[in-house]
Amino acid sequence: MRKARLADAILTGADLSAAALDFAFLRGARFDTASLKEARLTGVEAIEASFVGADLSGANALGANFRGADLSRAVLAGANFRRANMYETRLEGALFRATAMPDGTVRHE
Repeated sequence: MRKARLADAILTGADLSAAALDFAFLRGARFDTASLKEARLTGVEAIEASFVGADLSGANALGANFRGADLSRAVLAGANFRRANMYETRLEGALFRATAMPDGTVRHE
């Protein structure tokens, strides 16, 4: 599904574990409570997408654009967000454990 165009798609509760979504266009898509464990999200365009309560454990989102996205209550353990745009991204209640942040720091909460 590399470079998939899933703008405004509703994938609530979907099992996308280990999915290869590199460079996909996900603007406004809804992944609430979805499983994206170990998903490849390198360079995705997820502006204003919703991942509320989603499991992104071990996901690789290197260089992704999550501007204005909602990752509230998402599980981000072991995820890689290095060089990602997280401007105005909502992270309230998200679970961080060995999560690589955009600036290269590792967050544990």
